[in-house]
Amino acid sequence: MTAAFFIPAATDLVEQHDWLPLDALRETAFLDNGKVILVKPIDKGLIVPFFCPLCTYPMRTADDSMAFRNSGVCNICDLRWLRPYSDSPEWAEGKLPKAITTRRWRAYHKERSLLSKPLMSFQ
Repeated sequence: MTAAFFIPAATDLVEQHDWLPLDALRETAFLDNGKVILVKPIDKGLIVPFFCPLCTYPMRTADDSMAFRNSGVCNICDLRWLRPYSDSPEWAEGKLPKAITTRRWRAYHKERSLLSKPLMSFQ
């Protein structure tokens, strides 16, 4: 029986194998005499990280994936920070706008911590 794994980032271990095309978007490689199959996207722009680079909370929904591909952050950060402050000169310089580094940012993190908790807990 073979196991398939998705490799989110290209590492030395991953790059040293011969990659064969699987389809138009993915490549495969075989390890341990074909017992383990590695699958990676051809275009590294398709890789969505587990955590948002701005707020560091998990990317949980398809909306987060789509927002990351469009703007580089999760959906909530995109709606709450990126779009309202997109004209800010600080964004153009690669810095956070001053409004983000204040009380509103701490309140936002508190809200995000509540949103990232599971909806149900079993006891």
